[in-house]
Amino acid sequence: MANYIFDLDGTIIDPEIGIIGCLRKTLSDVGMIYPEECDAALWIGPPMRQSLKTLLQTDNSELIEKALAIYRSYYGNEGVLGCSVYDGIAEAIKTLRQDGHQLFVGTSKLETFAVDIIEKIGLKEYFVGVYGTVQGKHYDDKTELIARIIEQTNISASETIMVGDRKYDMIAAVNNNIHSIGVLWGYGTRPELEASGAKCIIEKPSELMQELK
Repeated sequence: MANYIFDLDGTIIDPEIGIIGCLRKTLSDVGMIYPEECDAALWIGPPMRQSLKTLLQTDNSELIEKALAIYRSYYGNEGVLGCSVYDGIAEAIKTLRQDGHQLFVGTSKLETFAVDIIEKIGLKEYFVGVYGTVQGKHYDDKTELIARIIEQTNISASETIMVGDRKYDMIAAVNNNIHSIGVLWGYGTRPELEASGAKCIIEKPSELMQELK
């Protein structure tokens, strides 16, 4: 049996409504306007610090952290509810767990939010653990996060697979010497996933189930 680390945003859930809504409010609170013409994929996938740095067009860490705190306040109160589960992914997750595989969530989202979401969408029982950014310790870099999961759970890298929709997931897999599967139902593109080292790329969750069995 194997170990599978699932990204959350763009892989298990579509978080666009919640994330973009909270970004609009955050930017308004710091005197800026959300760029409606921009593709949501620019902000969904990267660590939120990185997205805010780009949106604010600044390297001022104090301003970035202030905006991050505002964003997390909005997201914790209302944004976590602004998501939907991708068709077919819950069934794939349940089947993999029933087949005896160990499943984990690895996300750059704040860990407390990720735990809350996985519970709200009814998938908590299928995951051994949910891992994400920890306030005061960060881990919002995917490479660092995956290394933390492997170390804390004592799983074998050679028996572990990263499943995600963005280059950050694939790069983290390469850097931790684990297999990777890129998915196309989220926010990443085939060229992005191929260029960042995806070992295989699939278009729908039913293919994921067949690939991982």
